[in-house]
Amino acid sequence: MIIHTVTSGETIFSIARKYAVSAVKIIENNALPYPDRLIPGQQLLILMPTRSYFVRGGDTVPKVCRRFAIKKNALLAANPALHGKPALHAGTELALRYDAPLYGIATVNGYVYEGTTLDRFYTLLPYLTYVTFCGAIENQQAMLHIAKEERKIALLRLIYEEVMVEYKKDPLSLSRLVNEAKAIGFHGITLSPSKDARVTCTDGFLIEVKKQLLGMDMLVFAEVDANAPKADADAADGIILMYEKLYGESIPDFENGEKETVKKHADHFEPGKSFLELSAFGYDGKKPICRDKILKTAIKHGAEIKHDDKKMISFLDYKQFKDENRKVTRISFESLENIKAKLELIHEFGFMGAMVDVERIPISHVMMLYTMFTGIENPHASMFSF
Repeated sequence: MIIHTVTSGETIFSIARKYAVSAVKIIENNALPYPDRLIPGQQLLILMPTRSYFVRGGDTVPKVCRRFAIKKNALLAANPALHGKPALHAGTELALRYDAPLYGIATVNGYVYEGTTLDRFYTLLPYLTYVTFCGAIENQQAMLHIAKEERKIALLRLIYEEVMVEYKKDPLSLSRLVNEAKAIGFHGITLSPSKDARVTCTDGFLIEVKKQLLGMDMLVFAEVDANAPKADADAADGIILMYEKLYGESIPDFENGEKETVKKHADHFEPGKSFLELSAFGYDGKKPICRDKILKTAIKHGAEIKHDDKKMISFLDYKQFKDENRKVTRISFESLENIKAKLELIHEFGFMGAMVDVERIPISHVMMLYTMFTGIENPHASMFSF
């Protein structure tokens, strides 16, 4: 695995020749929206398959898996361009294996928000262990059915404060909520802190939720905001550490930012049931912006991408008209080195794995996770019948 920083004049083909890999694979593993418009400073993940196979007429995913004794999930995860689907086209190059993973097992919790497409859901599903649905999602029933077929654990995300307020009005509301979630097909609930009041699970209410779920053979996960007061989440089956360092007045360096935050969390909670968030966004000031839009902005304004090694971030500066004046605006986002270092923290502190936004997480981040850790095993699978 190599992180390549584009220099002026380089093309996908010149980079592919340099590392003796397929240009198509570089495009696929980075999901490049503008492969013919590389930006100086742009970082690319270069993965080198240790074994490849060119699809022949009549091949299917199950046939290829049987021929080479590999699992379907592993083949789909190694080839994101298949979009998690079994159809194959003659002449397509499949990566059968990459370098041996550096670390052990890491599970992946994928968050599905409104706007997540079925195609993207299929693409990310081979990497996921848990699927967390954030509210009423279009195609939710179809996604739940697919997740169940693939033995993924589906969780329903709820705002902690809202559930607690209803419970205080009517103690039976929690029982009804849990029964309804189970009837729909969920295996558990994720409690999210209130964004406005920053209310966290500090009053023992999580214990009440846990009691309700235990009788239903369901899980309870809790989100912990790294910048909020310490939560009481020990009773949770899983804990998601939400940490966004790019949103704020100043950006800390890696040692005083991610590493210190993760260490404090590991000291306070059980890391073996914790997930570390891999951010999907950059920030234009305080405005979140997706990676594709960042690259589009860089191309439009001819901006070069630069890197801060101490903070371990990437950024670009561009000029825009505001109030009839040209104002320099900086967009900051996580570098590939940052993501790699975060993944190493998962190993260093013994975290269960990572949390990702299914629709917005760059494929390169997911591919990096996939090649650094072995398969996606499910520690809670034995609780459920699929």
